[in-house]
Amino acid sequence: MQIETPPSEKPYDKPEGERRGLVIVNTGDGKGKSTAAFGLALRAHGRHHVHGKAVKIFQFMKVPSARFGEHRMF
Repeated sequence: MQIETPPSEKPYDKPEGERRGLVIVNTGDGKGKSTAAFGLALRAHGRHHVHGKAVKIFQFMKVPSARFGEHRMF
């Protein structure tokens, strides 16, 4: 087995200025997706509140009249 040396050059140039946003999509069977998403959003809000960034949540509801625990929390 031959040991490779790591590249010394960057594969791309890092853009200057303000960074773009981050989109996280939680999918899958079972429970916990909304709870995980809201937990990350609360953490991000605490961090970005200091830096003046906005945190937005978009949730697709199967039942428009449903009031889940996360909604009551917010």
